[in-house]
Amino acid sequence: MSFQIISLLETIKKQFLFKLKANIDAFSSLILVQLVGILFSLNGVASSGSGGAYYNLYVSYYTADMVIIFTFIWAFIIALTVTTRPYRAQDFVFITNRFTSNLSNLLFILICCLIGSITSILSGNLLKLIVYFFINDQFVNVHATFLEGLVTVIVLFFYCGLISSIGYLVGSIVQLHKMFAFMIPIVFFGTLFLSANDENSIMANTFTFFMKETNSGLLIFKIVIVASVLFSVSFTIINRLEVRR
Repeated sequence: MSFQIISLLETIKKQFLFKLKANIDAFSSLILVQLVGILFSLNGVASSGSGGAYYNLYVSYYTADMVIIFTFIWAFIIALTVTTRPYRAQDFVFITNRFTSNLSNLLFILICCLIGSITSILSGNLLKLIVYFFINDQFVNVHATFLEGLVTVIVLFFYCGLISSIGYLVGSIVQLHKMFAFMIPIVFFGTLFLSANDENSIMANTFTFFMKETNSGLLIFKIVIVASVLFSVSFTIINRLEVRR
């Protein structure tokens, strides 16, 4: 063993490929989650109507918005799950440390985000086919250009990465003490409830900061900075956790 030089990149690669194979069920759950999102979208995500003396007009809008929301929830859970002790114990089959483990986790999470972003956009086409053939053939499809679709996938990927960074941070904090598993949801939903009618609340400002940014480049820059900070804090917590144990 003393004559073998183990490359850092090679170690990260082996851990990443191992986690990709070991957690293949995550992508099965993604399919299930997105099918549920399609099911919830069959009545349309929005509707409008008008009428007069001789006509009634009712319009339903079908998009992949619900699928995207379910995909974000899935990404949050996946990121949270890989911080748990059983998943961290998988790294013991390698000659490794917490740095390479965290980086391989990050790569796995990013691949999940990429696949989730692509499939959530493609699921919109599946939804439209289902609506056209089984629900309503009076269907008007608005086509997006390839460039628009590509930009949408990229933006969704970064949004998904942001959600995952939050999940990874929450999972890391929970590993410090199980009490946080109860405290964090209480604090989150309590803050959400208290700020429901306050336009200047932390939740409202956070939503505005990310969701109402019209410049794609600036949005990606914001997400990269915030997600990087959250992942860095998570890595620090996990490193200290290992020292304590």
